[in-house]
Amino acid sequence: MKMKSFIYILASFLFVACNTKVDNKVNLESLIPYDSLSTEIDAPTLIQCSDGLLFINGTYGDKGMVSLIDVKDDSVLCTFARKGQGGDELLQIGSMDVFEEDGKNYIELFDNLQRKLFVYSVDCIIGSDGISGLEYIKKADDNLRLLEMYKLNGQRYVSTGRLSTKFALLDDSLKVKRTMGAYLPDNASSTDTMIISKANYGRLYLSPDRKKMVSVVFMAGVLTFYDIEGDNINKKWDYKIHDLEYRVDEKTILPTQPMGYLAGGVLEDKVIGLYSGEKKEGGTNYAKEFHIFDINGNLLKKYKVDHSLYNFCIDSSSGLIYAIAYDPETKILVYKMN
Repeated sequence: MKMKSFIYILASFLFVACNTKVDNKVNLESLIPYDSLSTEIDAPTLIQCSDGLLFINGTYGDKGMVSLIDVKDDSVLCTFARKGQGGDELLQIGSMDVFEEDGKNYIELFDNLQRKLFVYSVDCIIGSDGISGLEYIKKADDNLRLLEMYKLNGQRYVSTGRLSTKFALLDDSLKVKRTMGAYLPDNASSTDTMIISKANYGRLYLSPDRKKMVSVVFMAGVLTFYDIEGDNINKKWDYKIHDLEYRVDEKTILPTQPMGYLAGGVLEDKVIGLYSGEKKEGGTNYAKEFHIFDINGNLLKKYKVDHSLYNFCIDSSSGLIYAIAYDPETKILVYKMN
């Protein structure tokens, strides 16, 4: 019996060791922007792209909270998603998601304050100059404190929030089908779900086919890669520069390590992470490194950039990366990986 227990513990250790990659000291190379957009933008935090179009939040004019940019013409086509408390208005955009269904392009905006998912037709947005395009609204349970939501294959959604587990899998009506996934281990040994979920706050990034997913936790130097199969979200590997470490001061979470990965994405057989490494000293943190991995989690390249980046998206058709930069003026920079 003791031998069986020993073998089980050893096998578990080997599984974790084989699936957790550690910083292997790949040398930094310099990467300069391939291009930039001159379109004036406000202060976006979210960015998505689809068929030569960019969607960015942070616009607070009368017409809407999201700007739709034509990359080729380097111009704003329109703005949409008005801010307010009306039936078709949003208070706050927690996440933004673009997808194709039945040959049509859509964008979903999740209002994490109202627990509402707003689904727009991209063609209708463009055709109406942003005045219309809202197809439908879905409402999640008010008792669920969800922060972001993304569409999966098969009329399902994946969400994160103030949950006891990492993920909530929702059905087409936004009812919880199941919860799953473990938060990152930390040094605090807290049993408070609110503290643990706050410390693990980050963002999800799905592949275009919705079969792969990258997770980043802002306070951890850990990038995690998942496969999505049916109703299962399976962790395949994570890459670690440093653990999630923090202290709690009257329920305020204070990181004791540098800020970690701020964004991620999947480009064909590559995984891309945007790493910060800055100490949290108040205000917003930015990143100046792109890390490129193969699909098995092996670090291939590390690129140093001269601009302070916050988030990015990948155009799967061109392979170009569009990044939100603050230097100090806000702009969109375009990168092309070698």
